[in-house]
Amino acid sequence: MKALKPLVFVISLILLCVVFALIRDIPDTATAPSRDFSVSGGAQNSGGAETAGGPGIGSPSASGPGTGSPSASGPNTGGPSASSPSASSPNTSGPGIGGPNTGGPSASGPAAAGNGGLTDSGAPNAGAPATPGASGAETPGTRPGAAADDYTEVQIDDYFLHKGSLLLINNDYRFEPPAYPDRVPAADFKTSSYRLADAKMELSYSIMAPLNEMMDAFYAESGLDTVTIVSAYRDYDKQQSVLNEYIALVGPTEALKWASRPGHSEHHSGMAFDLGVYSGGAVRPFTGTGAYAWFKENSYKFGFIVRYPSDKTEITGIANEPWHFRYVGDIHAYLINSNGWCLEEYIEFVRGYSPFDSYLVQPDTYVYEIFFTRDSAFDLRKGCMHTISGDNIDGYIITVRWPQGS
Repeated sequence: MKALKPLVFVISLILLCVVFALIRDIPDTATAPSRDFSVSGGAQNSGGAETAGGPGIGSPSASGPGTGSPSASGPNTGGPSASSPSASSPNTSGPGIGGPNTGGPSASGPAAAGNGGLTDSGAPNAGAPATPGASGAETPGTRPGAAADDYTEVQIDDYFLHKGSLLLINNDYRFEPPAYPDRVPAADFKTSSYRLADAKMELSYSIMAPLNEMMDAFYAESGLDTVTIVSAYRDYDKQQSVLNEYIALVGPTEALKWASRPGHSEHHSGMAFDLGVYSGGAVRPFTGTGAYAWFKENSYKFGFIVRYPSDKTEITGIANEPWHFRYVGDIHAYLINSNGWCLEEYIEFVRGYSPFDSYLVQPDTYVYEIFFTRDSAFDLRKGCMHTISGDNIDGYIITVRWPQGS
């Protein structure tokens, strides 16, 4: 037995050494670095790709698509593209799309009043415009890219060719009366902030809400309820009567600078009206000066433009009429005002953009896509609001809108 004690001691010593060696090889999980979340030196993440230059799973990728997370320069599945504002922290300050300023919109943007007849098409999946900058500039761009099943086809009825807020009605393009006009008695829908020279006046129902908002805003700022609509919808006979009055005053040639031929007047559409000022028991001419200069400076915020400005008479063919206003819709009035265009110039501009080379602008918390088509259908990204307006020439102007960062 005494001889076995040294042997047992040696064997125990050997076993202790083996156990100690094994314990040294076990890593300390509380302090060992994890390769799955390392981003230094191009270390790989759990998806097997380098986080500095390729797609990853569950973490941002610097230059490629990710799954469920933003990508800095490419599309992703389940998260917003970095070419658009982050969905979790949208930019609500109102700057326009970053890029060169082509002489257009400032950062103020159109008013939020109404949606200009925009209609919905399902669940949104947007993310096209460039990262917003602080300049309030706008830039043309290509149509947002997305999978085919993110779009739905919208049919355009021929009826729309001569219907909508962007109809160009002038000496060259005759107004075609719609089969189902939307005119309503203005007296039944107006607010108390303005007057009508004739209680039987009619206007397009589509403009009554923005008209009321504009008039209410002027009254709230000025305290004046003297603005009076003196002329609204006119049928062909009424237009001929107006033209005859001018002919009697100034002769046929000069008269056409002040009144259009029947069929070529914007008043036929119900989207145009003339203003006057009630004073001293009578309605005086509206010159757009003094307190009433407010309309020239602010009407675009409600979707209206001064249709015949003094510096565009050679293009419009009509003399300066500071009293004549026309509804075109918020974003379009904003662009026309910002660029100093008349409607003829704006329609020519828009007709230069196709569905796949559309015009993108972000003047506020919405992104707008505008394009022209002669086709009887177009593909609309699901969830985007849209309007269709004929140009009264040979095609349709499509306006698409989605919230920034959606």
